[in-house]
Amino acid sequence: MRRRASYLKRPLNWVLAVSSHVAVLRVLKDSPHGMSGRAIAREAGFTHQAVREAIAKLEEMRIVQRLGSGKVQLIRLNRDHAVVRDVILPMFRAEQQAMAKLRDSIRQEFAGKARAATIFGSVARGEEEPASDLDLLLVAPSGGKGKLSDLASELGQRALSEYGVRLAPIVLTVPELKERAKRSEPLLANIIAEGFDLLDGRLGDLLR
Repeated sequence: MRRRASYLKRPLNWVLAVSSHVAVLRVLKDSPHGMSGRAIAREAGFTHQAVREAIAKLEEMRIVQRLGSGKVQLIRLNRDHAVVRDVILPMFRAEQQAMAKLRDSIRQEFAGKARAATIFGSVARGEEEPASDLDLLLVAPSGGKGKLSDLASELGQRALSEYGVRLAPIVLTVPELKERAKRSEPLLANIIAEGFDLLDGRLGDLLR
């Protein structure tokens, strides 16, 4: 039978044992004064029962604290706990910065080289999963479509290596973009509706 991990040597095996623990901690990191169990469940996207069980486990490890008594109780992170202070909070800060760093990489790669760069699809909606592509529309300057496609391919390799994300670029010239808009293509309509621009050049401005 496999031995359980030592708590003091490997606390994350216990603290992050199941996804509901992670979700509860992610919600509480932004709530210094604490939240009710039901409020945590709503924000975390888990059932009240799953969150109650997660809180009980985390409270047992002193990772979270229960404030108040009776029906009015709040749960908050124990920010004095070394694992919370030195591991969990820095981990969540790094998690928040990961997408920003990826956006910055795309922005730096195509600034001055593309007329527009627009993320769309599941990433733009905040619905992506590990197997999802990062859909990116690039609008090339006159005569620069081939070069822009090559740059996108190179960036795609780095994005896969550094972030585990597959870049799925669509490269169009301005005339091609306007022709698709003229035909009222559903994909372009979705990009315009839900996409977000990364460069100073805006997709909507190019269609005017």
